[in-house]
Formats: sequence, structure tokens, C-alpha cells
Amino acid sequence: MIDGTFTFLAAGAMVMNIAAVTTLRPIFLPKTEDFFTVHSIEATRQGDTAVLKVNRAILKPIHLAYTVKVFADTADGLEPFCTAKGGPYQYQPRAQLPDPITLSWWTDGACDVLPDGPAQIITTWTPTDDDLDPITKIAKVE
Repeated sequence: MIDGTFTFLAAGAMVMNIAAVTTLRPIFLPKTEDFFTVHSIEATRQGDTAVLKVNRAILKPIHLAYTVKVFADTADGLEPFCTAKGGPYQYQPRAQLPDPITLSWWTDGACDVLPDGPAQIITTWTPTDDDLDPITKIAKVE
């Protein structure tokens, strides 16, 4: 019995030590995707703004802050156009997005319009739990 307990504790310590040294997570720690995942975001230009189509799943309640950055996609690269931040909010599994999802709604009124020409809308959700990783998705707009 003592040998079995020692083996179990030694194995656990070894997993934690490997995780600390290599920054790998032990397999039993949750991942953001266990709570919240975004499969895709698509954006369609409508005049000077955009309508978004978001394919996401909230599997368990989770607290997330968000950042939305809108960039002009120019020949010289991405140029910042607008930034919106919010939260943290508790995301619930039964929460529904509005239809349609306007750029203004997505950015809580901070970014009503798109820059002229191609643009990118980059959205990042950041969990309040430091053990969970942020999720970032990019929507390109022509």
C-alpha cells in the first residue's frame, strides 16, 4: 500500500515538474475550449459597416473579456482604425446572439463604421482564469 501511494505521488510530482519546466499543461487541467469555442467569424460589408456571422459554442459558464480591433488592410499592411474592449462578462450556455449581428453591436457602439477598402476585424476573448488561453478570430472584409 505504501509503495502504491508513493508511486502515485511521485508520478504526480513528475507531471507537475515537467509542466513547470516545459510550460506544458498537465492533461487534467481544463482548456478554454472546454467552456467556450468560436468555430468561425465571417463579415460582410453593408455600405460603410459590416454584418457578422458568428459560429460559436458556450459549453459551460465562463467569464471572458473581449477586445475587437478593426484594421484597414492596406498595401503597407494593417493600419489600426478602431478598438473596442469590454467585460469581463459571464458567458452562459443558452445565450443567443442577435440576428443580425452588426459591427456596432459587436463592438458595443465603439466602432460603427469600417474603413474604406479591405479591412480585418480581429476579436479576442480573454478568460479571467489565468490558466485558460485567449481565443482570437479574424474576419476579413472586402
